[in-house]
Amino acid sequence: MSTPNNKRLIIIPLSGHQLIKLLVYSLLVINYGLYIVGEWQVAQHTLSASSGLLDWAASFKTSIDETAWFVLLIIFELETYVLSDHAFTPARVRAMNIVRAVCYLFLAHTIYVNAAAVIELADEQPLQAMHLCELADKNIAYVYNEQYVEINSDNCNSLLIGAELYQLGDSKSITDKPGLALAQYMSWLDLFESLSWIGVMLVIELVVGLQNKGISSGKRLRALNTTSILFYTVLWVAIGHWIYLGHYMYAWDEFVWIAGFIAIEMNMADWRKDMKQQGATESGHSVSNA
Repeated sequence: MSTPNNKRLIIIPLSGHQLIKLLVYSLLVINYGLYIVGEWQVAQHTLSASSGLLDWAASFKTSIDETAWFVLLIIFELETYVLSDHAFTPARVRAMNIVRAVCYLFLAHTIYVNAAAVIELADEQPLQAMHLCELADKNIAYVYNEQYVEINSDNCNSLLIGAELYQLGDSKSITDKPGLALAQYMSWLDLFESLSWIGVMLVIELVVGLQNKGISSGKRLRALNTTSILFYTVLWVAIGHWIYLGHYMYAWDEFVWIAGFIAIEMNMADWRKDMKQQGATESGHSVSNA
């Protein structure tokens, strides 16, 4: 890249800012592992021997999504803090762009899965009249608020809230009308959440592009920063909804990811500060030399 070398290399000892980032990134890794375990447990109720590759990908959409976000977070960290401008050789830039494109494909898959879930759940029809006990001890689970309970002869009379039964997609999961309504609501929440994260990512990409051109202020940066705040606001609202629904893990994960990307925003703010200081220094030298 042709801009001045105004990005800094990591130094030892780490500053308070970098220690906070290290803590946030460590928490993200832990959450990542917990999500893989959690989705594997849920997959036992939603996948069968006849499930195809797309079904498996849909069941592990969060793990796939977070893998892509991790790689993008690393790329942003390299671009905004770790590497100097001289380190961005054409070959490295090309390699990073290829990796970035693959990550975008994964994120597009997540949006596709979430949108498909919204459409599928909106079209669910009740099963033919039956009692939940007819499904007891057949490796079928009753689900409400993403809590899966294996249906057996001991609990089949106590699980239902509504009379009508619905099968969620092609899974081995059954719910009632209140459970379906909640699943529909959560599918919309997932979709808005994933779209907001894409918005955050695109804003960061645009800001990095501007700063790589030596632009450290102006209407475009202010407009992008305002847009970023709007997307983060949607994500904070999503956190409130997850807490209300009792999904504290989702809310915590959302919070830690917001913290991770705010760390990238801080990198960019420090970068802009360095650019302005360097510009002021060069201006001072020009005046003294005149």
